[in-house]
Amino acid sequence: MRTPADASGTTQVHVIAHTHWDREWYLTREQYRARLVDLVDRVLDRMSAEPEFRYFHLDGQTIVIEDYLEVRPEREVELRRRIAEGRLLVGPWAAVRSDAVAGQIDRGPGDSGVYARFEAAGRRLALLDARGRATRRLGPGTGLVAATRLEDEQPTWVVTGTDARGVRDAAHALEERTLAQRFAVATGGGATVRLPEAGE
Repeated sequence: MRTPADASGTTQVHVIAHTHWDREWYLTREQYRARLVDLVDRVLDRMSAEPEFRYFHLDGQTIVIEDYLEVRPEREVELRRRIAEGRLLVGPWAAVRSDAVAGQIDRGPGDSGVYARFEAAGRRLALLDARGRATRRLGPGTGLVAATRLEDEQPTWVVTGTDARGVRDAAHALEERTLAQRFAVATGGGATVRLPEAGE
């Protein structure tokens, strides 16, 4: 495929620092976890040492963050700060919806326990009442923090949004005070909305 050149005849190429992460494949989960810890350590260290290293895409998954923090709990504050700064991307809904646990949110609160649903393209989020009816729809800049799980597995916290700004806002909401007595909150326009929303 040819890339159009600018007026000077040069081609501009964008390289995004990223990883695709398999928890298990041709190595054991523990062997992959050791590699993951080394990778995230190096990313965080480089971000601290080089402010111009502004962005790293962590494959749109949150489970790798949990795996990392099991080994390096002392770096949780730094990791949260980098996510909140938008320097470590957890993932917009379009990237995380294919995950088996996160994907339950698409099937509604009966499957996921989460009273919110993204539209097909992932650019709008419908907030639901306790009966599963939409109370309102939020657009760009909307975030979602939600806990859901498959069968008897431990809950997985999904930190996502309609876009990068929504993911950043959701990461800010990932704290005990905001989530007290809740499995999910939506964020947008500087506000945090506890779910389910009150219906009519």
